[in-house]
Amino acid sequence: MDNVSVATENEQFIGDENYYGRILNVAVEIGSAILSYGGSVSRVETAVERICAAYGAKEVNVFAIPSMIIAGVELADGTEISQMKRVYSISNNLAMLEKYNQLSRDICKNKYDLKTLFEQFNKVKQSKPSNKYITLLGGALVSGAFNVYFGGGLIDFIPALLIGTLMTYLNGVFSAKAFNSYARTFTLSVIGGTLAIFLCWLLSLIGIQCHTDMVMIGTIMIVVPGLLICNAVRDLFTGDLLSGTLQILNGVLVTLAIAAGYGVAMFIFKDIMVNANGPLRDLFPFNFGYYYYVIPFCMVGAFGVALWFNLSFKRMGWAMLNTLITFIVFLVMQYYTHDDPFLTNLVATIVASVISETLARVVKSPATVFLIPAIIPFVPGASLYYTMNYLVLGDTANAVTRGTYTGLIFLGIAIGLSMVTMIFQLIMPVKIKMNLKHKLRFIHKKN
Repeated sequence: MDNVSVATENEQFIGDENYYGRILNVAVEIGSAILSYGGSVSRVETAVERICAAYGAKEVNVFAIPSMIIAGVELADGTEISQMKRVYSISNNLAMLEKYNQLSRDICKNKYDLKTLFEQFNKVKQSKPSNKYITLLGGALVSGAFNVYFGGGLIDFIPALLIGTLMTYLNGVFSAKAFNSYARTFTLSVIGGTLAIFLCWLLSLIGIQCHTDMVMIGTIMIVVPGLLICNAVRDLFTGDLLSGTLQILNGVLVTLAIAAGYGVAMFIFKDIMVNANGPLRDLFPFNFGYYYYVIPFCMVGAFGVALWFNLSFKRMGWAMLNTLITFIVFLVMQYYTHDDPFLTNLVATIVASVISETLARVVKSPATVFLIPAIIPFVPGASLYYTMNYLVLGDTANAVTRGTYTGLIFLGIAIGLSMVTMIFQLIMPVKIKMNLKHKLRFIHKKN
């Protein structure tokens, strides 16, 4: 917080407009940090509202969208103060998200004086956001493991892992330079698609067979907007229609950028694309051999997501347990519904969401921390690839079929998230809002 200095003890006294201005400034800064590190809009608004109410504001009004926060408070004497904060970039950092979320809780609980308040805020702000080597390892595991998970072989794992590492590194470089998100996604997609084609082609020249399509599918998982889609659905079905709609539109544009990037690579270099005979999954569909390889690589991929998104290690065990339970449910549904994309993903997402929301309330942490690793395996990277591939080949019928399959997966995930979110919003936030309104009325009468 560049424009906020640490206050001295004698600057704090109730009723001073400058005092409340500083409180509001901190609240908005914390809200913008939660938003920039991947928090949902509803969480941002709740955090800002609670902090201001905890310090005696008569009325608090907060409006947030993915790129901006506007907050205003009315004091007991009728004075109104408002502030606005632009958010220029959003990253996937679950550890920092959890730190700022916990800071907002601590502030409301302890009601620090201004000096302590700024000290606590600066302590979190100056903490190291991530370890770049762990982030690179996470990206590498995501690309390599999901390549095998979607049907690739162990030979395919190596080029997918290498390309995933490079794409993760470049994503960090582009983000640091405030590269346009759509341009960044398109550029990474072109790079990922081109390198997958060339590496597999080079391996084929020395007699090593690999699946170019599987390698590309693994690298697609680096750019698929899983967290963005998750937050969009949650915001949309908790009443933040504008925010949810904007984020869904953003997700659609990012997906189109992915399709365009990989499509360009496949179109330009289609003459040297090579593939081995059939994906590994075709060798043993829906038998014990299938489960022996798909479950471990799903867990490795989810672990990679947790590392890549900088999930704190103290939450790692719970997130992995949620992933394992959810994926077992997914496999059972896949088997008994004969791979129905909508129903399978709907039920699995409901299970993941219920566990995440429950853990969030038990350990006092955002549900997103436990949800993202669990639902990433459902993201249809393979279907998205085959849809693009058929379009490049001019096979419209199969492109429509695959595109419909992809859409049903997204629909199942979206409805599953929304159902659980609405249920928990009915159970918990009503109580929270009633308590908050009661506290505000009590403070108003006291003043």
